[in-house]
Amino acid sequence: MPNPKRPAAADRPKQSRWHRPLRDAWVVRLNIDGVTPLPRMLLLSEFLLHADFQVELDGPVFIAAGDRVFYEDGGVVVTRSTGKQYKHPIRDSY
Repeated sequence: MPNPKRPAAADRPKQSRWHRPLRDAWVVRLNIDGVTPLPRMLLLSEFLLHADFQVELDGPVFIAAGDRVFYEDGGVVVTRSTGKQYKHPIRDSY
């Protein structure tokens, strides 16, 4: 028996799984020590450096697999596998 509260499949708008809104952020544990290469690519916008110290970046940063990341006063430094370093400023830390 069809559910009267839910429209029939033909009446619902089709939605691709790639175009659904982001509901939850993924929580990933990373070593931000400047030595350990990251196992996968990710988009980093904020992170918890210590149990009581959170860092928000000025804008999201794309980090490729194999990059190394470390926190420095006033920013996050990403070291690519080529050895080139990129510094990204933080917006807030608390």
